[in-house]
Amino acid sequence: VDPRCEYQVFEASQAVALYRACKRMVREDRARLDDVYRRLVLQESCHRRLATADTVALNRIGKTQPHMAEVIEFVQRHLNLAQYSTSPQPIPPILLVGDPGIGKTHFAQALAQALGAPLRIQRMDTDVTSSFLLGSDKKWGTSQHGIVFEMVVLGEYADPVILVDEIDKGDRAQERPQTGLYSLLEPASATRVRDISLDFEFDASQVTWIFTANDAYATPPLAALPV
Repeated sequence: VDPRCEYQVFEASQAVALYRACKRMVREDRARLDDVYRRLVLQESCHRRLATADTVALNRIGKTQPHMAEVIEFVQRHLNLAQYSTSPQPIPPILLVGDPGIGKTHFAQALAQALGAPLRIQRMDTDVTSSFLLGSDKKWGTSQHGIVFEMVVLGEYADPVILVDEIDKGDRAQERPQTGLYSLLEPASATRVRDISLDFEFDASQVTWIFTANDAYATPPLAALPV
């Protein structure tokens, strides 16, 4: 497999373990795991495609959204470096901080399209919990896998764009939904993350993370690119 075109996101042993877990489950829980396993089998591989960026489209974004030019330059520098590497080089996490209405979300959507990668938008001003990233405890009857597993393992690409919109709205009295990000944003630990709902280990290191916020002071400590 050409490492520039495809990337291995999990070991075959993880799929085998999921299959065995399906057989041990009671009927009520087995249906959910069976559905995940069937979707996994349809992929026919432990590898996922790597997106190909459209540099012309990137330049166009810089011209139509000049207030985002610094971010475009940041992305282009990393894409240029990746051309000289023998292994995939993910784009580092991006945090866009600015007043409401300046087009942060619109820009992120355009950027994902230019990168040729699928986009998942997760708004943090809704009632989400920390399980949205890497699944909920499998002991609960309503347990579900997280959006990272959905995008990377069940999706077509190893490097989707995940936009966490208004991350500064995530702090709540009882929990911080964004706590799961710490393992996902650390390059070393991102290669071995685990969806707790499925007990499935996979590599999420190629995901492109984009965060938006209105208030930098209410935002978790992430590397920021203010706009």
